[in-house]
Amino acid sequence: MTTKIFVALVVVCCTGLSYAQNRPNQFRGQQRVEQFKKLRMIEALKLDEDTSVRFFAKYNKHEDVMREINKQRDDLIDQLQEVRKSNSDGAGMEKIFTDLGVLDIKQAEERHRFLDDMKTALSTQQIADFVIFERNFARNLRQLMQEMAQERRQGQR
Repeated sequence: MTTKIFVALVVVCCTGLSYAQNRPNQFRGQQRVEQFKKLRMIEALKLDEDTSVRFFAKYNKHEDVMREINKQRDDLIDQLQEVRKSNSDGAGMEKIFTDLGVLDIKQAEERHRFLDDMKTALSTQQIADFVIFERNFARNLRQLMQEMAQERRQGQR
């Protein structure tokens, strides 16, 4: 069963990567990975239909908040890059560093709020399974992407 899931992940990622050169299609690839992730989450957490609906309502809200924080972070880093290129004084950079620190705190608080909120939808064991699943899914996805990039580089030689 695990092999089938891994092969499905590879197919989803390969499809997503093949579209990555075209921005609108890159979004489609990301959506496929997210859909696959959600299906795997349902399996890993052994969610029934009712629990699944409650969990994903909370999860989707959390993901939206995290996406917004990450967008703000990217915007600040873009600003930092511009300030750095302009060789201006350090005051502008210090302000951006402070703002980045505030966003890091917001991100940690949101993660804590979400995990606390999960207690109303999942058992303690399911929350633990979720935390473990997220870490392992991200690791596996990163490793898969690295392997695919390495294969592409070897193919170009």
